[in-house]
Amino acid sequence: MSVPHLDLRDQFQPIAQEFRRRRRLILFIGIPALMGLFALGMAGSETRSRSGQVHPATINLPFSPALLFGGFALGVMAVLLASLTWGNILKCPRCQVNLDTTQKFNFCPVCGEDRVEKRMLLMGSVCRACNTNLYRGRHRRSYRIRYCPGCSVLLDEAGIR
Repeated sequence: MSVPHLDLRDQFQPIAQEFRRRRRLILFIGIPALMGLFALGMAGSETRSRSGQVHPATINLPFSPALLFGGFALGVMAVLLASLTWGNILKCPRCQVNLDTTQKFNFCPVCGEDRVEKRMLLMGSVCRACNTNLYRGRHRRSYRIRYCPGCSVLLDEAGIR
């Protein structure tokens, strides 16, 4: 049986846009930091020729590897700080449940139905209405949030990943 859902997409849209913008910014900071780590690893590596001679891989950097490592460390710290301070902005405008960290599902965040069953330990939950596995790993969810899992309000048509 389908439950009529309250539609708060207009109220949730600025929250979803800010969440997406912050996520892109974290990626924008994190990818160059990882590239810096790769370049640092390449700077100290060695190669072997077919004759078995060891040759240092030479990368002519216009700056020292210590500066590169320092920049990478600052990038990692910036990503960690950004993810810690910006991570908890996804809240339902109606019931104020934290959509990003909740593990208790009164309603399915994908379809909004109240047919969510808890499975065994560490296996998450499953919605029997849409057959979606509701599992949250260390860094990602296995589902998109379209409805609030606390009050079944429609929040985002496309869904927040």
